[in-house]
Amino acid sequence: MSGHLIGLDLGTSFVKASLYDFEGHELVVEREPLSIIYPAPGWVEQNPLEWWLAIQKVLRLINQQIDPKTVQAVGLCAQCPGHVLLGRDNKPIGNAIIWCDKRAVNEAGWLKEQITPEESSTWVGSNQLGDPYCSPARLLWLKNHHGSFNQVEYFLQPKDYIGFMLTGKMATDIHTSFLLAHPVTSKYHPTFLEILGLQADQLPPVLAPTDLLGGISELAAELTGLSESTPVFVGTIDAYCDTLAGGAFIPGQAVDVSGTSEIVSLGVKNRVEGQGVFSVNLGNNVNFLCGPMQAGGSVLNWLANSLYPEINQKNAFAILESEACQVDAGTDGLIFLPYLQGERAPIWDSQVRGAFLGINESHTRHNFSRAVYEGVGFAIHHVLEICENVSGCKADRMIICGGGARSQFWNTIKANILQKTIYPLRVVNSGCLGAAMISAVGMNVYSNFSDAWKRMSNLGEPILPDPCLANLYDESYRIYRRAYPGLQIVFANPSGKGSL
Repeated sequence: MSGHLIGLDLGTSFVKASLYDFEGHELVVEREPLSIIYPAPGWVEQNPLEWWLAIQKVLRLINQQIDPKTVQAVGLCAQCPGHVLLGRDNKPIGNAIIWCDKRAVNEAGWLKEQITPEESSTWVGSNQLGDPYCSPARLLWLKNHHGSFNQVEYFLQPKDYIGFMLTGKMATDIHTSFLLAHPVTSKYHPTFLEILGLQADQLPPVLAPTDLLGGISELAAELTGLSESTPVFVGTIDAYCDTLAGGAFIPGQAVDVSGTSEIVSLGVKNRVEGQGVFSVNLGNNVNFLCGPMQAGGSVLNWLANSLYPEINQKNAFAILESEACQVDAGTDGLIFLPYLQGERAPIWDSQVRGAFLGINESHTRHNFSRAVYEGVGFAIHHVLEICENVSGCKADRMIICGGGARSQFWNTIKANILQKTIYPLRVVNSGCLGAAMISAVGMNVYSNFSDAWKRMSNLGEPILPDPCLANLYDESYRIYRRAYPGLQIVFANPSGKGSL
């Protein structure tokens, strides 16, 4: 089919937009940086108006390089969960709480105590209401603490806010509405909404990711350069679009989305559940187990800022790698726990913190740098190991997507730790590619995601593991796995009061 698709990805650090043909070739890439606001310890926010201005910019830049009439559709994905409060004038009330914010710890504990697992499963199809990173606890916090809560007309997730700004239509998908709408019925339960202080008409209707949201509005066409009425599809979470681009729905194929955080997935034949990871079904027989980590590229940013004050952002990662690669595999026994902001999958502990273990007097900055790269690799191994154990399906290879896929050094470390062949995805913005794939399936250009992936995903050269390093990394991984249970009581009781 002739023409183009645009995939739009509202991330944490950047808004990204990519132009594709229907064979998945990335023709134009534009991105715009975003500010992150830290109003208090554990609080993380962004300005929705900055998102919208950035999206206007990247779309205008793309449309200046092509004939906008050739764009057949726009697919959406975004960070999740996040919370945009719209007033009666359809303008944001203050900043948006974003995915890594953990202010709602008390509300999460209250929900876990007050709502039984049976009620939770009936209302939202899951019993994870005790998670401070997810929507219910955040919305309850807003009810309890936000002075303008009663003035809110709509509560939207970041993707759905952008969809609204582009089309004037409101809708979400079943994955973005996780723990709010039931995944089978796509309905909101009135008793649960009453507890959260919400009305059903304050939340968007739940559609499939491949459903048509609407056409580009007259105002949005003027601001973005897109043609009016260009179809926009509902889309889904950015991590799931990355995962689609990596083909995690193929049984036995693992995907590592290597971005600000890492998301590890494994394709399975049927829905299965497990401790610390969860099952995802995107329709069209797309099933995978998924574990979103808190750590990832953000840990490298911390490393650069903390131990490399002499470098700038342009050459930071090159210098980190140049020093880390001077240290042998295993880092002379130095182990790093990458839990700087707590951890999500697979331990789901917001109180845990990062740690270096096994420091000796011979260790230099080079050792600490390599330990950070390896520590994230061990965390990936941990999530994938649980996915494999739960499903009974061993991964035969791993596809790496996202910004981290461009690092041959880091990909090699991951291959050696996992002892699996790594294939980096060729495209830069895998979330955008996944969003474009969703729109291609929604348009019926491809009958299902498997067909779309075969036609639109292009893999780089394989990175083979070194079998000589298997025993070394197995031993380091065993130490890594023992470290968290041993330190958990320390992080849970930082004052030192009580028994140890």
